[in-house]
Amino acid sequence: MADKKITELDELLVVSDSDVFPIVEVAVPETKKVLMSRIKATLKSYFDTLYLGTSATTASIADSADKRYCTDAQKTVISNTSGTNSGNETTGSLGAIIVGAAAKDTPHNNDMIGLMDSEALNVVKKLSWYYLKTRLQTVFDALYLPVSATTASIADSADKRYCTDAQKTVISNTSGTNSGNETITSVSALIAGASSTTVADGDDFSFIDISASNILRRISWSTIKSTLKTYFDTLYQVPPTWADFTPTVTLSGGSGNTVPVYTYNTGRYIAIGNAVYCRVRLASDGGAEGAGTGQFCVALPVAAGASNVNVFVPVGRASNSTTNFLLTGRIAESGTVIEISKWTAIDAMASFTGADQNNTTRGVYLDFWYEK
Repeated sequence: MADKKITELDELLVVSDSDVFPIVEVAVPETKKVLMSRIKATLKSYFDTLYLGTSATTASIADSADKRYCTDAQKTVISNTSGTNSGNETTGSLGAIIVGAAAKDTPHNNDMIGLMDSEALNVVKKLSWYYLKTRLQTVFDALYLPVSATTASIADSADKRYCTDAQKTVISNTSGTNSGNETITSVSALIAGASSTTVADGDDFSFIDISASNILRRISWSTIKSTLKTYFDTLYQVPPTWADFTPTVTLSGGSGNTVPVYTYNTGRYIAIGNAVYCRVRLASDGGAEGAGTGQFCVALPVAAGASNVNVFVPVGRASNSTTNFLLTGRIAESGTVIEISKWTAIDAMASFTGADQNNTTRGVYLDFWYEK
């Protein structure tokens, strides 16, 4: 059939997939044909990016404000809800709900308990079973002993005393039956059964305490020794021993005095009862030579007693260069020094002075006693 204008063509009311449409391919350009099925497929691919198909569900569409999705279970709850407020809960109705709820005898740490928050306008809040236990444990730990407690955590009390492991062994080894009171004969047999040649301070002795109804008590050897020493100290003297002292030289009275200094300045004394025995050695040049007319005095190691007899007695000798002296001395009642004099003739004495020790070769040697 010859070509006609498009407006002159018959109208096709029903288009099938095999119908052909002319189409100009711009890239060539060239007129080509295209099937109706191809056009439909191309348009479908394009419209699928713009619209949802007839098979679309709510899974393909995001919800929005006040048009939210709910689960099947929530849908059931909604269907079972009347939507009508039957009245606010009261303590009675809430109590009925709790009573009617299923019981759970073993709470889980994640289980929740309702409570009124007094610090937040008394609103209802939840408290986990785990946190409740933790809080209660803190309180109870301050009040009670744990199940792991031992006697080390508890003080003993009257008639419920603790005993050591060693005491426990003694108790176990004791029959608890009185096999008979001790007699003089049985005690004597016990004493005779064992002996020791040495006694230690920690050893104990038994004795009858007459101040406590004659009950039997024990006393250590160290206490016995101490008690006996206190008693014997009132009866006997401690054996005396020699002791050292430093004899201090002074010059009494006179004028132009210089106290001589010695290399050897030693003294020894011993007290026996009220008698004090002294020995003094002052020898060799240790510094200044003596001078002056002051009387030579030597300090005593122990002061003389008030009953000491103040008389001159021979006490030793002295030397000064090649001159030798026989010395006498006296100690005043309650005195603290011995005053030294020298024999100048068979029947005459004079004070032994600092000038009598003015040579580098000098010495004083005393041996005397007095009453303290």
